[in-house]
Amino acid sequence: MANPPEAWKAEYAKSSRSSCKTCKKPIDKEILRLGKMVHATQFDGFMPMWNHASCILRKANQIKSVDDVEGLETLRWEDQQKIGKYIDSAVQSNSSENVSVVLQCGVEISPTSRAACRNYNQKIAKGEIRISTKPEGQGPRSLAWHHAKCYLETSPTSEAEKFSGWDSLSASDRETLLSLVKKNPSTPKGGAKRKKAPENDQKSKIAKAGGNASSSKNMSGSNTIKLEDVNSNASVLESQLEMLSRAHDPN
Repeated sequence: MANPPEAWKAEYAKSSRSSCKTCKKPIDKEILRLGKMVHATQFDGFMPMWNHASCILRKANQIKSVDDVEGLETLRWEDQQKIGKYIDSAVQSNSSENVSVVLQCGVEISPTSRAACRNYNQKIAKGEIRISTKPEGQGPRSLAWHHAKCYLETSPTSEAEKFSGWDSLSASDRETLLSLVKKNPSTPKGGAKRKKAPENDQKSKIAKAGGNASSSKNMSGSNTIKLEDVNSNASVLESQLEMLSRAHDPN
C-alpha cells in the first residue's frame, strides 16, 4: 500500500465536475477546494473527498497543522493566509480549553522548505534550525513547527538541551540555538538615593529661623520696657505714701 499522504489536499478546481461533500453543491472551476484524503476503494492508494474550502473553514478543528495540507504553498498568498489563520485560531482555542497540556519539544535541521512557522505562518527554509511541539501522548499529525528564534522568544524559559534531537545537532548548531535562549534581565541592586532638599527650601528654613530669633528679641525688649514701667510706678506710689504720712504726723 502507498504511504499515507498529508491529511488534506488544497488546489483550485480544474473543472466543475466535482461536488462538495459538505453542502452537496458543485464546485465551480477555479474555486479553491480542500480534499480530505481517504483510502480509495477502487485502487491501492488514497483519494481526495472534495469540499468547498469555505465549507471546511466554517467547521471547527478540521485542519490541525499547515504540514497536513498538500499543495498549500502553490495557492495564492491570500488563500494561504486564510488557511493559516484558521489553523492558528483552532490552536489558540484548544490551548485555552486545555491549559494543563504538556508539550513535547524537538529540534532538528529542516529537511525541506515546506513547513511554515506556527507563530507567523512564514516558511522555514531548508537547512534552518526548527523546533517542533506537540501535546504529550499525541501522534505526529499534531506536530507544529516553529523557527527556533520565534519559539524561544515566546518561551524564554525553555531548556533547549532537553529537546529531543539535541544530541543529533552539530556543535555549531547547538551554540546557535543556545545563543537564542533569552536570559531574564537582572534586577539592579540598591535602592534609589535620597533627593537633596531644594536650595529654596533651605533658604526658607533659614529665613524662618531668623524670623523666630527676631521675634524672640522683640518679645524680650517688650518685657524689659514693661518692667521699667512697673518700677517707675512703684517709686511714685512710695513718694505719695511718704507725703501722706508726714501730713498726719502731729510733730
